[in-house]
Amino acid sequence: MALAAMEETAEQNLQGRLLAGGGISVDHLTMLQAAFERMAANFADTIRGMSAAPTYFFVDDIDAGRIGDILDSYGGCMLAAIYHAADLDSKILIGVDRGFTFSLIEALFGADGSEPTYQEDRGLSNIETRAVQFAFDHLTKALQSSLSLAEGTSFEMERVETKLDFAIIGRRNSFAVICKCKLQAFEREGEIFIVIPQSALNKFREAFSRDLSGEGSTQDPHWTKKMQDRVVQTEITIHATMEKRDLTLNDIACFEVGRVVRLPTSPTGLLKLECEGQALFWCTLGQKDGFYTIRIEDFIDHDQEFIDDVLGN
Repeated sequence: MALAAMEETAEQNLQGRLLAGGGISVDHLTMLQAAFERMAANFADTIRGMSAAPTYFFVDDIDAGRIGDILDSYGGCMLAAIYHAADLDSKILIGVDRGFTFSLIEALFGADGSEPTYQEDRGLSNIETRAVQFAFDHLTKALQSSLSLAEGTSFEMERVETKLDFAIIGRRNSFAVICKCKLQAFEREGEIFIVIPQSALNKFREAFSRDLSGEGSTQDPHWTKKMQDRVVQTEITIHATMEKRDLTLNDIACFEVGRVVRLPTSPTGLLKLECEGQALFWCTLGQKDGFYTIRIEDFIDHDQEFIDDVLGN
């Protein structure tokens, strides 16, 4: 039995190496794409909360390739950070171009977009470098929280490089996934990109490649908690409305204290329960502990209500 188990493990390891050698198919990593989208949404909320100007941040493209080819295509990168994920035994890279850097500076420091785009070829100042590092840190936090399948994964910054030649996160011929995101502010835009080696994704290959379109609904505890905290607990006002009576201005002018206005309904009739002008339920009127109460009797069928209105019922 032990020999059979060892042979099975060896076969699985061989299959894993063969799969890794064939590169990555981003189209099959549906859950990873969803994680990047959540990351971008979380980071966009952070930037909007700190900028008075309208800013937009979104995933522009997700691709895969060899690490060497990816780094060579970003010769104009201004700053790159290397983060280490201890539990994945791997590193990731985050880099920015010139457009992202100066768009971020203007968005965070209250510019109005009236100044021309800065074109001088120079290095970053200390303030600009710290602003970009701020973006790096918040983006990795957003990525960390969005990787719910990789519970416990954390990223720690190792170093910052001004040239990608020194940004080593793996062998140049190894495969990696690159997520390109755009920041738009004042009709300007820039790019920030994340490179994750395939070795870091192999641990979650099966989970990230799941296609949930054909599965039943699965509860995400983090999403459920957010729904409970932010949506379900939202306070609303409901109204129980009896039948209305049409009166003329002369009728109202003749009102006196003690006047009884008869309604075209009885206490045993059905009341309509409404919220924000939307009819929800039919109810009956009652009393309990000295208070008027209503008891829900049935849902309101809006299609039938429309038909009754057309027929004049």
